[in-house]
Amino acid sequence: MSRLYERNRYIKRKADGKIQPVAERSEREQRHQCKLWRANSKRSYKKRLAIAREAAAVQQLESSTCHQAASGKKRAKVNSAKLKRKCDSLQNELQTAKKLAEKWKKHYSRLESNPAAGSPSPKTVVQHVVRSGNKVVKRKLLFAATVEKQLKHNVSACTSERERQLHAKVISGRLMNHYLKKYNIGFMASKVISTHLRRKFCKQTSLQFEQMKRANSLNKVDTEAVTAFLEQDLNSCVAPGKKDCITKRQVKKQKRYLNSDLRKLYVEYLRSSDRHMSYSSFCRLRPFWLMKPRVSARDTCMCVKHVNMEFRVQKLRYLGVLDSKSTRELCDVMCCSSTSKKCMHSECATCQTKKLPVTVLTSEKANEQTHYQQWMSRTEQRQDRKKNPLTVKVTVKSKL
Repeated sequence: MSRLYERNRYIKRKADGKIQPVAERSEREQRHQCKLWRANSKRSYKKRLAIAREAAAVQQLESSTCHQAASGKKRAKVNSAKLKRKCDSLQNELQTAKKLAEKWKKHYSRLESNPAAGSPSPKTVVQHVVRSGNKVVKRKLLFAATVEKQLKHNVSACTSERERQLHAKVISGRLMNHYLKKYNIGFMASKVISTHLRRKFCKQTSLQFEQMKRANSLNKVDTEAVTAFLEQDLNSCVAPGKKDCITKRQVKKQKRYLNSDLRKLYVEYLRSSDRHMSYSSFCRLRPFWLMKPRVSARDTCMCVKHVNMEFRVQKLRYLGVLDSKSTRELCDVMCCSSTSKKCMHSECATCQTKKLPVTVLTSEKANEQTHYQQWMSRTEQRQDRKKNPLTVKVTVKSKL
């Protein structure tokens, strides 16, 4: 009678809308209702089981079966119940292991896709700080405000591009760029670092200064071209001495001496190259082992005779008698080719008829006295360490 009354009361309340259907409830209420159903089901199952056991006991007493058969059936039921409980336990453990494996699998995939986002995240840290209390929150906010103020001061104090770049590299990176984009707070970082520099150096690994290069700046190709041009035997010669080597920045090279002036070599380089280059850049790209010849270095091709001839040509050029600036130009005028043996030894028919082009001076300039420099050898009397007289032969520059 009581069950019938409760059933009718439930139907009436459901019709009045006081009881909400399970499908229309929230997930939490649905889980709670399922929990109640499971508890009721277990209670009903235990009750039915108790009734069944009582019925079985009565039946056993009433039946005429032997004790061994009843005992065997009882053991079978117990074993069956044990196996069922064990299967249920293993099934629960398997489900727990699967959930745990799925959890760490997703965690690993997130870390693999974004290695910068480590654990814990800034959001998790903030949540822990908020739960810690007002005192901890206040300290964290004071620290953040102090750091932000110092960073603003550092930005305003940067005067050069090198300082601004170093400041941006110190406080920017992949991790910062990831979280600013994730939490949509990039506008707050614009006060301490520009968006352009933050995105530019988000993947940087070093703090070295990166200087911007112009589109027409000198590159490795220009350096190799100038080096190859100057190392040609027509433009330079190798120093023959074993000790004629030079080392710079742990790079050891044999010395080479230029055969002509850098200005003339620059003109020749522009003729043979398609790429334009200024004279200062050409001089700057000259390798350190390519040196200007010195008269004191007697093992070079610029010996005393060659230098004296060069002095004479320069003086005649100064007086206006010759148009050639050097002996090389003078040789090009008097010979068909400076690389031909017949032309250089006056065996060529064309070269034999050529004459030296000179400008006749006026009578006043022709009677004027002039002088030029020349290297000469002479002997001098000196003393050695023990103050004994010693005769030495030296080469000195003198005016004639």
